[in-house]
Amino acid sequence: MKVFFPAIAALIFSACASTAGAQENKSSSEKDNGFTISTGFDYSSGKYGTLQSTDVHVTLTDLSYQSENFRFSATLPYLYIKGPAYAVIGSNNLPVLISPKAGPNTVSRSGLGDINLATTYSVPNEKLGDFDLDIMARVKLPTAAISSGLSTGAADFALSTDLSYNIGSWSPFVSLGYNFFGQPTGYSLENSASISAGTSVLVSEKLLAILSYNYAEASSSSIANSHEIFASASWLSNDALTLTGYGGLGLSSGAPDISIGLVVSWKIR
Repeated sequence: MKVFFPAIAALIFSACASTAGAQENKSSSEKDNGFTISTGFDYSSGKYGTLQSTDVHVTLTDLSYQSENFRFSATLPYLYIKGPAYAVIGSNNLPVLISPKAGPNTVSRSGLGDINLATTYSVPNEKLGDFDLDIMARVKLPTAAISSGLSTGAADFALSTDLSYNIGSWSPFVSLGYNFFGQPTGYSLENSASISAGTSVLVSEKLLAILSYNYAEASSSSIANSHEIFASASWLSNDALTLTGYGGLGLSSGAPDISIGLVVSWKIR
């Protein structure tokens, strides 16, 4: 089970290619090899412990390739941010730093974000019985503009593992992750852990739903730890096309107050 973190990704697209359509294929014994193109839109808004809201609009494009038990993906976001001039965007396309630097109360910024490269290994089902286990490594390359706060300007690395258990149409899961942050100029970020627990349910032959609780440690002292409830629904339109809508509700000041998004994935045969 791959968990889609709007907060990112985890992963929100570090998944962007970890949509529910991919989960459906993952649960079967056969691997659907080939390319998948995904595109989507994500919106989040939160105050993150300050008096002002930071609104982040993300348009994501993801290209992935499945080869047996391995999956390789590259994701490039386009960001539009409206909020404090001192908010810096991190690897999840969300603020990782709120620093009381002098500047206008609210500014708008836009441009290409950092590219994310990921590799996922799915342990063969015959070795795990009714369990599914995915292990992912991801690197964020600092390709975005540092001056506009669209990037920390440092490379980040992340490891995660997703374990689920199939019970009929239900698949309870738990995901553990750890982020290793590069050190940008002028401030420091701390490595952080994340955990997600929830379940997916195959509502019908073409409809898959997910509900989870997501927790992530803060990477700087200026933002609190993140607690969030996440839900998504994926419509498996045909063998090639999957539509996924999702939303999140923040339970702490370190999470977005609200996040919503839509992802369209197309498998190339």
